[in-house]
Amino acid sequence: MGDLNSLGEEDPLDVLRASGYADQSARFESNNYSYRFAEFRGRLDHAFAAPTMATQISQVGHWHINADEPAFYDYNTENKSAAHLLLNVGTPFRSSDHDPILVGISLSPQPTTYAMWVAARVWVPSASRLAMDDPDADGLKNLVEFALNTNPEAERSGHMPVANRVGNELRFDYRSRVMLSGTQIIPEWSEDLNAWQDMTSISTQQNLDTQTELKRAVISTVGRDKLFVRLRVTVP
Repeated sequence: MGDLNSLGEEDPLDVLRASGYADQSARFESNNYSYRFAEFRGRLDHAFAAPTMATQISQVGHWHINADEPAFYDYNTENKSAAHLLLNVGTPFRSSDHDPILVGISLSPQPTTYAMWVAARVWVPSASRLAMDDPDADGLKNLVEFALNTNPEAERSGHMPVANRVGNELRFDYRSRVMLSGTQIIPEWSEDLNAWQDMTSISTQQNLDTQTELKRAVISTVGRDKLFVRLRVTVP
């Protein structure tokens, strides 16, 4: 977004459209403008978005604080007295000769792969980023930290999965990243640590934050002397 110095139907904007970016200004307010030259008005300032971003944009509008202001309030400072320069000080008016664009965004978690997570994180230079490495030596591999949405460079035992027996069921609570892509978290149970089966009764208990859910897997204890549970995280 910004001053692209091209009107809505000029070739540079056609290049953006051909590349899959959608004109959000045209989507929300047709025939608006951001610049005035003499008595002519046009839209030189634009907001374009890729499809996944466009779905999260709720509104777009030009804020007319500059283009329509008279020349007397020109934002340039040359040939102006000290008193003239004090006009509009502390206000947004005549901060430019173009009107700014306001974009309303309601962000939602997007599908995230392990590679995307690695690329987006700011890592300590010495930290290994391979899926099976454990930079903080807390027993959780990077892949698991990604799936549980925990910090791979800070030991946090409080975020480990927890199992509790309540009545005739074993409840297994664990964190899960929202919108995992390419990776699965599979809770499993066993009676002998040899044969493992998937726990199929799974529910979301609460949203810990916008990117993390608290999940609960349940298995009946009726007729079983002992039960073991674990999380299996698939390698992308």
